[in-house]
Amino acid sequence: MMKFILKGVDFLVFSNLYVAVSVAALTHISLMFRKSQNWQLILFVFSATVFVYNFIRLIRIDKQILIHSSERHKRI
Repeated sequence: MMKFILKGVDFLVFSNLYVAVSVAALTHISLMFRKSQNWQLILFVFSATVFVYNFIRLIRIDKQILIHSSERHKRI
Protein backbone atom coordinates (compact mmCIF):
# COMPACT_ATOMS: atom_id res chain seq x y z
CA MET A 1 0.00 0.00 0.00
CA MET A 2 2.82 2.41 0.85
CA LYS A 3 4.52 1.72 -2.51
CA PHE A 4 1.30 2.62 -4.29
CA ILE A 5 1.08 5.94 -2.41
CA LEU A 6 4.74 6.75 -3.11
CA LYS A 7 4.29 5.99 -6.81
CA GLY A 8 1.26 8.28 -6.87
CA VAL A 9 3.18 11.10 -5.21
CA ASP A 10 6.12 10.57 -7.57
CA PHE A 11 3.76 10.78 -10.53
CA LEU A 12 2.24 14.04 -9.28
CA VAL A 13 5.63 15.61 -8.60
CA PHE A 14 7.43 14.44 -11.73
CA SER A 15 4.56 15.24 -14.09
CA ASN A 16 4.03 18.77 -12.69
CA LEU A 17 0.30 18.23 -12.36
CA TYR A 18 0.22 20.34 -9.21
CA VAL A 19 1.58 23.28 -11.20
CA ALA A 20 -0.97 22.79 -13.98
CA VAL A 21 -3.85 22.56 -11.51
CA SER A 22 -2.68 25.77 -9.85
CA VAL A 23 -2.44 27.61 -13.17
CA ALA A 24 -5.89 26.35 -14.21
CA ALA A 25 -7.30 27.52 -10.86
CA LEU A 26 -5.79 30.98 -11.37
CA THR A 27 -7.30 31.09 -14.85
CA HIS A 28 -10.69 30.12 -13.44
CA ILE A 29 -10.48 32.83 -10.78
CA SER A 30 -9.55 35.40 -13.42
CA LEU A 31 -12.52 34.36 -15.52
CA MET A 32 -14.79 34.60 -12.48
CA PHE A 33 -13.72 38.22 -12.00
CA ARG A 34 -14.68 38.91 -15.60
CA LYS A 35 -18.01 37.13 -14.98
CA SER A 36 -17.47 34.61 -17.74
CA GLN A 37 -17.03 30.87 -17.86
CA ASN A 38 -14.92 29.32 -20.55
CA TRP A 39 -14.10 25.73 -19.63
CA GLN A 40 -12.36 25.19 -22.95
CA LEU A 41 -9.86 27.92 -22.09
CA ILE A 42 -9.23 26.44 -18.65
CA LEU A 43 -8.68 22.99 -20.18
CA PHE A 44 -6.35 24.48 -22.78
CA VAL A 45 -4.31 26.31 -20.13
CA PHE A 46 -4.07 23.13 -18.03
CA SER A 47 -2.96 21.00 -21.00
CA ALA A 48 -0.51 23.59 -22.27
CA THR A 49 1.08 23.93 -18.84
CA VAL A 50 1.58 20.18 -18.49
CA PHE A 51 3.01 19.95 -22.01
CA VAL A 52 5.37 22.92 -21.70
CA TYR A 53 6.73 22.01 -18.26
CA ASN A 54 7.49 18.45 -19.34
CA PHE A 55 8.86 19.53 -22.73
CA ILE A 56 11.27 21.98 -21.11
CA ARG A 57 12.51 19.20 -18.86
CA LEU A 58 13.20 17.01 -21.89
CA ILE A 59 15.17 19.73 -23.67
CA ARG A 60 17.46 20.29 -20.68
CA ILE A 61 18.74 16.70 -20.73
CA ASP A 62 22.39 16.69 -21.73
CA LYS A 63 25.02 13.94 -21.81
CA GLN A 64 26.20 14.44 -18.23
CA ILE A 65 22.68 14.05 -16.88
CA LEU A 66 22.16 10.88 -18.91
CA ILE A 67 25.25 9.32 -17.33
CA HIS A 68 24.00 10.08 -13.81
CA SER A 69 20.33 9.73 -14.57
CA SER A 70 17.88 10.05 -11.73
CA GLU A 71 14.46 8.47 -11.36
CA ARG A 72 12.88 11.58 -12.88
CA HIS A 73 14.94 11.38 -16.08
CA LYS A 74 14.40 7.65 -16.41
CA ARG A 75 10.64 8.22 -16.40
CA ILE A 76 10.89 10.86 -19.12
